[in-house]
Amino acid sequence: MTETKTTLIEKLLVIKKYFEAMAETLAISQDVFIRTIDETIEFIKDKD
Repeated sequence: MTETKTTLIEKLLVIKKYFEAMAETLAISQDVFIRTIDETIEFIKDKD
């Protein structure tokens, strides 16, 4: 994986952790958002 992809995945994981930590106060559906991040990470990994 390229450094750019790795950096992007790391940033998405940070965002995911933030949303998981804030889950009780967010008005959006956390499960959908977190699943979208997971799917995005898998998509980035598979693009090699």
